Amino acid sequence: MLNHTVRCLGHFLTFYLQRYPSACTLHTLSSHDIEAFILSLKATAGQRGVKNPSQHIYSHLVILMGLLFYLERIEHFIKPNAPTTRIIWRDHYPKVDRAGSGQVKYIPHTVLSQLDAHIQHLRPFYIPLVALLRASGWLTPHQR
Repeated sequence: MLNHTVRCLGHFLTFYLQRYPSACTLHTLSSHDIEAFILSLKATAGQRGVKNPSQHIYSHLVILMGLLFYLERIEHFIKPNAPTTRIIWRDHYPKVDRAGSGQVKYIPHTVLSQLDAHIQHLRPFYIPLVALLRASGWLTPHQR
């Protein structure tokens, strides 16, 4: 986790120093810089073959936002002049496709038939759970 955080902040600071070579603070950081950073992340993600570029960008922005909020909170001299909420907007975050989100899940027919064949071996505690799964319609799509 710490390695990932340091790597993400390193990416941002490298980007920022390439953009502003003489910068010693983040005073001039703006939403335009964030948009350029996002484009840079997209390009490098494509070059490196990152499997989930949206997640890659999202995690960089979350970590960067955490740093900026921290610098704001402790009123560090390198903090940006603008508040963090005016630098990183909600629209900057890409929609992250969470694995399995929005998909209806079913218990496969083979599992259900095994469950039916061995239901007498289940502890009484699990019987209501099995009844609930059946009543909720967790069957394979072709059985509906």
